[in-house]
Amino acid sequence: MVGSRHDRSAAFKPEGFAGQTLHAVPSQALGRARTHPLLRGVCCGDVGYFPRAKHHRVTRPRGIDEDILILCVDGRGWVAIGQDEHELEPGVATVIPAGQPHAYGARSDAPWSIYWAHGVGQDMPLYREAIRSGPVRLDAAAQRKAIWLFLDMLRAYSDGYTLDTALCGAHALRHLLGLLACASQHRPRPTQRNSGASPEARAIRFMSDRLHHRLTLPQIAAVARLSPSRFAHRFRDRTGFPPMLYLTRLRIQRACDLLATQQGTVGDVASRVGYDDPAHFSRVFKRTVGVAPSTYRQPGNDQDELRPANES
Repeated sequence: MVGSRHDRSAAFKPEGFAGQTLHAVPSQALGRARTHPLLRGVCCGDVGYFPRAKHHRVTRPRGIDEDILILCVDGRGWVAIGQDEHELEPGVATVIPAGQPHAYGARSDAPWSIYWAHGVGQDMPLYREAIRSGPVRLDAAAQRKAIWLFLDMLRAYSDGYTLDTALCGAHALRHLLGLLACASQHRPRPTQRNSGASPEARAIRFMSDRLHHRLTLPQIAAVARLSPSRFAHRFRDRTGFPPMLYLTRLRIQRACDLLATQQGTVGDVASRVGYDDPAHFSRVFKRTVGVAPSTYRQPGNDQDELRPANES
């Protein structure tokens, strides 16, 4: 395992830092909670916050039976999983898979502050696959949300270890896993040698900036620097949607914002999101959102989430 370059002279410790918060869930309580139908997929185990954790280090040559989520919010540290190692700095999170030999710790010159949580359940491998390996960098908004979700887990267990608190902790953990999965979609793959954005991220940014233009698959693929067929296959593999269907969802999402916040006709909105024919726009909008554009903008019709689209 990588890690020999780190200072070994200090008295390392796994916990016991001034100002820390730590909830260690008893194994019996965790076992009982996991029998509940809502907790079989994902259940939150131990959770904590270690501020300015000088000399923090944990080494587990055989791993543990739980996934470990770590979010660095200050300072710096490192995480080694098997033979792979990466640095963590503010705004960067990582997931250590269950059963993997690992070690992690704070850098001696800038000890990290971290939120961390353990997760178990039959859905954890699915989230790991969605998040993929390696660190995930969060933007400022996502980092704030992630911290709130960790705080939700900490607050849940501050009331003890009951079924109710386990449910609260698990739902916060699911939300956090989903947040990391979304953030990882815009992260370069570990095999990429350049420091630029991934092909998918470049394509999504290109589409988002040109929703009012008539875009073609070859145009978008060119931005991603891939052939149209290779790009379409890769994009669907990474995002779960064909490129042109993803573009449709971006357009309808933008249309929802315009309908909810600005004046103007449905035709005006259609034109601003790339539809020359208002009737065609209305059909796509209704199939995507579930209601017509004119109905959507009426008071009392809140449509915060888009339904799966069937038409591009």
